[in-house]
Parts: sequence; C-alpha cells; structure tokens
Amino acid sequence: MLPPARRPRCARPLLALVSLGAVLCASACGTAPDTGVAADEGGGAGGSGASPDPSEFHQGAIPDELHPEIDEADLPREPEPDDSLKERMAWTALREITEFGGKVDPDAEASCPEIDGESGESVTCEVTYLDEEIDYQIDIEDNDSVLRYESTADGMPLLREVMEAGLRNFEESEYTVCDMDEVELVTPNEDTGIECRALNEEEGTVVSYTILPTESGAPTFVGEDTEFS
Repeated sequence: MLPPARRPRCARPLLALVSLGAVLCASACGTAPDTGVAADEGGGAGGSGASPDPSEFHQGAIPDELHPEIDEADLPREPEPDDSLKERMAWTALREITEFGGKVDPDAEASCPEIDGESGESVTCEVTYLDEEIDYQIDIEDNDSVLRYESTADGMPLLREVMEAGLRNFEESEYTVCDMDEVELVTPNEDTGIECRALNEEEGTVVSYTILPTESGAPTFVGEDTEFS
C-alpha cells in the first residue's frame, strides 16, 4: 500500500450511456499535450562528462506501443445484460482501472453495493488492483430510456514497469528507469512529479522526463522545456 500522501483525490469523470439491458462504458483515450522541446539532455552524472552507467537503468525489449492494450478475455467473465446493475458496474470499474494500468491482475476484485439506477443516486464501488484499494464512485445523472452516470476514482494506478516500457518505445532505448513505486495512484491529466530517464548508449547521454498520464493511462513524457498548446 502507498502512504496517504501518494493517494490524491482523482476527479476522473467518465460520462457513459447505459441501456436498460446492458452497460456500455467506453474508456476515453485522453489527449496528449503538444510538446515543444522534448527533454533535458545531459552527459554523465553531475555534469562530470563521465559515461552513464547502464546498471542504473532497467533493461528491456523495446515494445511496439507506448501503452499496452489489455485483452478483455483475461478479465473475469463479463456479466450478462440481465445480471444486476451492481454486477455490471463492478465489472466496468474493474475493466476501466485495468485498462488504465495496462496490465491484467488475475487477483483483482471489484464489488458495488446495490444500485437502483435512480436519478441522483450515488454509490461507491471498491476495486482491489495489484494490492491497491481504489474507491470508484458512481453518480447517476439520469435514467430514462438510457442510464447516464459519471464515475470518479480516488486514484488511478500507474505501473512502473509499464511506464518504463512506454519510455523505451518513446526513446527507442532498451535502458530506462522511473523513480516511483511499483504502483502509484495518480490523477489523469496532471503532472505526477515522477521522473523517468532513458539512456542513449551510442551517444552516452541521458534524457529526463516527468510523467503526465492521459485519461486512458497512456503516458505523456514531459521535458522541462515542454510547451503546452
């Protein structure tokens, strides 16, 4: 578990349309900011000109994607349209959080209290993902022929291994490292303050970024000179 200081309230609205027969909830892809100068570059540690030490990085294959897509077949069985609303919303919450994290946790669980689906109703579901306990609040806005609701999580899971792999793709480098716990709960579209670095072996240089996660969990790697438009 992370200390309370690393568990900010995450206002992550997701407006979904749900038919009376089934839950239809599409995850937002998020929009990465338009960046200017990519990153701060440097030679050896402390500007001494010494070559960076590869052992200070985590080595891995360069993936084809910035952020992995999960296979829903690896999730628990999706509830049927005639199953209870609480079961369908619990599965939706688990899927959304898993998609953000970019990795399926076979031990993940999600549960919701009874949901009547009445306008103005608010319930809090609980999702356990990679040993993190996440509150997932559902606010019912309308329930005519279609159920409209907004969801808010108290933190979305950012995985170190996924971020380091994403930076390998971004920098085309096998050597990356992020200064973070294995899992940290963050707020989408906000600077996390988490620093990641990639090593360019040929040039013997290191580039540094901080992470700004989008709504989908895909990272935006932000350099200190980045300009947002």
